[in-house]
Amino acid sequence: MDFFEKICEISPLSPECTTRLSTHLTKRLIPKGELLISSGDKASSIAFVVKGCMRLFYLTHDGKEFNQAFKFEGDLVAGYASLLTSSPCQFSIEALEETELLLLPFKEITELFDKDHSLERLGRKVAEQHFLNKEKREAAFLLLNAKERYEELLKERPNINQRVPQYHIASYLGITAEGLNRLLKDL
Repeated sequence: MDFFEKICEISPLSPECTTRLSTHLTKRLIPKGELLISSGDKASSIAFVVKGCMRLFYLTHDGKEFNQAFKFEGDLVAGYASLLTSSPCQFSIEALEETELLLLPFKEITELFDKDHSLERLGRKVAEQHFLNKEKREAAFLLLNAKERYEELLKERPNINQRVPQYHIASYLGITAEGLNRLLKDL
């Protein structure tokens, strides 16, 4: 997946902006099971998933994990609150497969916002999409049962069962692995 192609689908960038951004992009390979960021660390970059799969998860004091999101090719991933507030990230980001990323330092992005309005518009559109995704997830937990949440997940990510272990999917849905097994038998 080409970074600039995907980004320009969200909002077109000026050629000058594309050139400036490309000088700040760095490629990083994250082995399966490794963390891009750990809970408690401060985020410094936004990552674009070129290839692979990642999960964002919270870890409780007693060791329970709760999956917040999954990110695949063409997705942006970051600890947005950490970037915006310079505070520690409250969740971790783990590669579920060997994952190739393009990293863009947030400091460079924010400095370029004032110089290029096409990038500022892109930032706004990414923030809007992030907000819409959060609101949709919240509504799903408040208004849908586990089966309906699972069906919605399959509509959005039809191949998720081939790439993400069922116990992670169950956690994302807010149910146990056993509950997901029962749900799958009923489908």
